Amino acid sequence: MKIAQVSVSFSITREADLVAGFETAVKRLTAQHPLPFFRGQFLSDLKVAFVEGGANAIRHAGEIGRHGGVDCRVGISGTFVEMRIDDHGKGFSIDRLRLPVFSRSRESGRGLFLILAVWAYVRAARER
Repeated sequence: MKIAQVSVSFSITREADLVAGFETAVKRLTAQHPLPFFRGQFLSDLKVAFVEGGANAIRHAGEIGRHGGVDCRVGISGTFVEMRIDDHGKGFSIDRLRLPVFSRSRESGRGLFLILAVWAYVRAARER
């Protein structure tokens, strides 16, 4: 089944709306095209990565205070899923990230590593 390129764009104005924004985008996508892979663990993993990315944009790039919201897009093209979270932060090199100290019971500082782990898992599952 060939799936055309389709995406849903939206803006998040509060961190508390990240999950609902993602779920609404997926519902709109699946209403346009039946996507059997947008379910189960795969969908849960994508949601975690999206929420972590959005939270990073809100917390570390100051998007809501400076720009009124975070611009997001969830889409598909063929067998690829694209999730985009645009911010205006100063950026960083992913190669220069330091590993978080997991022995500390802090929740912050793990988001990007969680996103990378989900991406690696999804990519590996796709290549099977």
